[in-house]
Amino acid sequence: MNTNATKNETLHIRINKNLKQEAEYILQNMGLSTSDAVNLFLKQVINTNTIPFTIKAKIPNKETLEAMQEVKDMINGKISKNTQTLEEFFEEMGV
Repeated sequence: MNTNATKNETLHIRINKNLKQEAEYILQNMGLSTSDAVNLFLKQVINTNTIPFTIKAKIPNKETLEAMQEVKDMINGKISKNTQTLEEFFEEMGV
């Protein structure tokens, strides 16, 4: 790829206003425009033949997964909670 080629293509994308503003502020402090950053990203895609960073799903930890399962079991009637007051509820939940 000729990196000195004339820039004659336009890329139109729609993004969240706050995302754009926050990114532009950071890029400006790095001496880059948004266009520069997008060009760097695309060059890295070509150079590495991948997205040039790791994308990870946010997976809940074991405690959160157990709590989610407990709520599902309560909804499905597998677990019965007979709390009478808010104080009893907090005590039962260990809060």
